[in-house]
Amino acid sequence: IPSEFGLLSKLTLLNIDSNELTGTVPTELGYLTNMIEFDLDFNKLTGTLPTEFGQMAMLMDLDIRGNKLSGPIPSEIFNLAQMTMLRLDDNMFSGTISSEIGSMEELQGFLLANNNVTGTIPSEIGRLKKLTKLNLRNNNFRGSIPTEIGLVTLLTTIDLRGNALEGPIPSEIGSLTNLREIRLEGNKLTGTIPFQVKLLQRLAILTFDDAVVGSIPKDIKTLHPCRLCNGQSYHMVPPEADKDIYHENGTFEINSFNCAMLLEQKQDPDQLISANACEFIGGNCVVCGSGPFQDGTPS
Repeated sequence: IPSEFGLLSKLTLLNIDSNELTGTVPTELGYLTNMIEFDLDFNKLTGTLPTEFGQMAMLMDLDIRGNKLSGPIPSEIFNLAQMTMLRLDDNMFSGTISSEIGSMEELQGFLLANNNVTGTIPSEIGRLKKLTKLNLRNNNFRGSIPTEIGLVTLLTTIDLRGNALEGPIPSEIGSLTNLREIRLEGNKLTGTIPFQVKLLQRLAILTFDDAVVGSIPKDIKTLHPCRLCNGQSYHMVPPEADKDIYHENGTFEINSFNCAMLLEQKQDPDQLISANACEFIGGNCVVCGSGPFQDGTPS
């Protein structure tokens, strides 16, 4: 990236994503104080994110995901009060998240998945009242999930899987009435699922590890919600007998699935399925006692 870009003082948008750009990010880009949208995603950039980026006081959208940037995220970035979307995922960032993140009161999306960031999730995240999507998946965060997350009432997605978080799931998450998805597996969380979380009307996905106990509503998709045929092997009913269709509410519409589609979801470890769907499969789609499928030993 030419350092001379820093001389374009009136530039408000720079989009050079999805190329083969290499080298480091020039510090001179921080002189672009009128910049509103800056996209460098999906290149091969290395080195650190310049602290000078903290001078872009007008910046609303910073997208640098899918590079090889490393080192700590400069605390100056978290002082950009106009920022609405911060996408740093799929890099090699380390260090911690500065408590200055609480200054980003316009932030709607914070995506930091697949990095090496450590430390705790700052309690100041509770000041991000416009945040709708939080993705910190596959980092090295430790400590507990801050109870202040319950103050971020516009959140629709929380993805914290693949960290080293400990302690219980905060009951304050039950205040997030817009929440549709909570992914918590791959941590060290313990305790029970708060009943407040089970009452969330829009919640469609809730995943967690076995150390967390408690039942969840049958219409919520999760990991391993049931064991068909009590652990015996089974096979699918002949296609000509597959006349029943399972319906479930999707994000924007009602989705319909036949038995073959449901069994494919059931057997795919990367797919989630609800207990209601499992009950439909058990009652309409399989014959127990022999076949290629098996969900584990009898309980």
